[in-house]
Amino acid sequence: MAILGERSVTLTTYAAGAVGADGRWADGAATTSTIKASIQPPSDRQLERLPEGLRQRVTRIAYTTSECLTADQDAGTSPDRITDGSEVYQVVNVAEWPTAGPLPHYEVALQKFAETGGEP
Repeated sequence: MAILGERSVTLTTYAAGAVGADGRWADGAATTSTIKASIQPPSDRQLERLPEGLRQRVTRIAYTTSECLTADQDAGTSPDRITDGSEVYQVVNVAEWPTAGPLPHYEVALQKFAETGGEP
C-alpha cells in the first residue's frame, strides 16, 4: 500500500563524524539512497505536537515507510537529509506510527538545510 502523494526523493545518511584539527565538525561518510515520501507543509496540530524549540524551524513534514534518523550526539552522527528536487532538508524529529495500523509509517519533521551549516 502506498502513501498518498509519495514520490522519489534522496535520503542521505551519515556515518559517525569527528571534530577536526581546526576545531570544526566534519560529517562522517555519506550514503545516499532513493526512498518514497510524501512531503507536505505541517498543519498547526502537527506543530503543536513538536517540542517547543522545533516549532518555529519545521518547514515540512514527510510521510514515508523508510526509517529516517535525527542527530545522535552519543554516536557522533549528523541528522539524515532529504533532497526533494532542489530543496534540501534535515531531519529534526521522527514519529513512528504503529505497526498495527493499516499503513505503518514515519512522520518526519524537516527543517530547510543551508549548505553553509546552521539555519537558513
